[in-house]
Amino acid sequence: MPSWGALLIVAAESVWGDEQSDFTCNTLQPGCENVCYDHFFPVSHIRLWCLQLVFVSTPTLLVAMHVAYRNHGDKKRLLQGNT
Repeated sequence: MPSWGALLIVAAESVWGDEQSDFTCNTLQPGCENVCYDHFFPVSHIRLWCLQLVFVSTPTLLVAMHVAYRNHGDKKRLLQGNT
């Protein structure tokens, strides 16, 4: 799973790397480009994909950790019962 995530980030960086470079603002006020860009595109594609990856992978990791914890407890009880 981590290799797919890294591959996705590398591919996405090359496609959407600098999202603001071609964006033009119609005023000369300092900071306008950031504010205007954030208004039209509140979430960048890469940040959205990273957030989705975290939301999708977190429950799977939590279940895997719980199963490993339970298996460790079962093995420990089995070993204590045999001695």
